[in-house]
Amino acid sequence: MLETTNNLADKKYLMIIPLDENVVSASWKYITSDHLSADDALQLLSFMMIKSDGFLASDRYLLESIKQEGIDGYNIEDENDATKIIRMSEG
Repeated sequence: MLETTNNLADKKYLMIIPLDENVVSASWKYITSDHLSADDALQLLSFMMIKSDGFLASDRYLLESIKQEGIDGYNIEDENDATKIIRMSEG
């Protein structure tokens, strides 16, 4: 998984978003309203900040939660979704 993460970062398909007080504070909305964990809330908020084309996760609860926000997500542990991710990165 680390190798895949590094490859995605090298190809600019993965961004690291710096955290500051404003980002952490904004994540509370998703913790309290959607009952997400702090790390999931930060992942969702980071995604929304950069307006990415794809939300990647392996947490089924998180993926269901983002669908309620109108966001398409991809389960990196699902073979069909993994194939879609690879195709997106090649195209």
